[in-house]
Amino acid sequence: MNAHEEHPTDAMASRVPGPDEEGPDAMASRAPGPDVAQPTAPDNEAHRLADTVREACLRAALDGYERAGFSGLCAEGRWEMAIDAIRSLDLDAVVGGSQPL
Repeated sequence: MNAHEEHPTDAMASRVPGPDEEGPDAMASRAPGPDVAQPTAPDNEAHRLADTVREACLRAALDGYERAGFSGLCAEGRWEMAIDAIRSLDLDAVVGGSQPL
């Protein structure tokens, strides 16, 4: 080897990883510190509530879309009726459990 040639390990040691590559400390730099909040499992009650609201929204949208079709509306009009049905959903009734799904 002459003076102008680099030893392969020297070239690799001084090389900075590109944007699509990860260096040896990449995983260590991604590890959250002790002051970073860790994700927690969803609260069962909150998850059930969210699922209930989602089901009520889906039901309202499908019912609104179907009613608009019976009225002879085009696809755009049916979509608008579906969105309006979600907007006019009584959330208090959904959350309180008095709205049937």
